[in-house]
Amino acid sequence: MQERLEKINDYTLSQTLHASSESLSGYSHSLTIQSRITRIFNFLSAQVTTITRDLTYEPRGSESGGSSSISTQTSVQNFSDVQSDAEIRLMHAKLKNDLKGNPPPIEDILDTQANVAGKPKLQPKRP
Repeated sequence: MQERLEKINDYTLSQTLHASSESLSGYSHSLTIQSRITRIFNFLSAQVTTITRDLTYEPRGSESGGSSSISTQTSVQNFSDVQSDAEIRLMHAKLKNDLKGNPPPIEDILDTQANVAGKPKLQPKRP
């Protein structure tokens, strides 16, 4: 799986994961499947948007036009609804340190989300 990180702006990070193409062969045809997951961490709105896309196609060359299908799903989740804040902290650090973004301090984001949700502050899971 390949990962690509991109700074959208000072407070938003996009993480795209590309799975290796998978080929399936069956009776008189073969299918190729490509999958991609994009997660957009917005530290100003304290939300993560997950977009999954699966592309399936049958390359048949000169025999016919082939066939294809695309499946896309999008979900938006508040940081306060995430069970562990480990990934949020990791992506915040990558945006701030690796990509030179300027998101709000992570403690301010997580404290605010905990207060809004009426929950205790998020804590990473301990082994």
